[in-house]
Amino acid sequence: MRDVRDFDLIPGLGTADRTVPGGCSLCVLNGPGVGREWPLNQARMLLGRSDPPSVMVQIDLTACELGVEPMISRRHAEVHWIEGRMYLVDLGSRNGTRINGVALTPEEGARISLPAALHPGDRIQLADLELQFVCRGGV
Repeated sequence: MRDVRDFDLIPGLGTADRTVPGGCSLCVLNGPGVGREWPLNQARMLLGRSDPPSVMVQIDLTACELGVEPMISRRHAEVHWIEGRMYLVDLGSRNGTRINGVALTPEEGARISLPAALHPGDRIQLADLELQFVCRGGV
C-alpha cells in the first residue's frame, strides 16, 4: 500500500492537456451495483448522488448505496484528467474518500482535499462504497 506522501498534486491545473484517452473507468466492487462500470471519458467528472434540478452528477451512485440512509454525498468527489494522469479529489464529503485505505484530507482551513493521482487497480472508497480504477489502455 502506498503512503499518502506518494500521492501527486495536480500540476498546472487549467494549463494542461485535457484530452482524455479511452479505456479508463470506475467499477463498483460491493453492494447492489457490484459490477457496474462508468467510463471516465471527460476531463472532469463529478461523483455523487443526483438530486435534480439542483445537483446533477456525471457518475450517479444513488442506485449503488448499501443502506437505506444515503452515505454518498450529493457532490462527493471529482476525477480530473490532467497531463496524462487521472486524479481524485474529495469535495468535503460527509463520510470521506479513501484510496487504498488512505484518506484524502484537506489542507488546514480548506474544505476540499488535496488531489491524489490514481493508478490502475487502485481501490477507491466513497463512504462505504468500494470502486476500482480500471485502465485497459494504460495510464
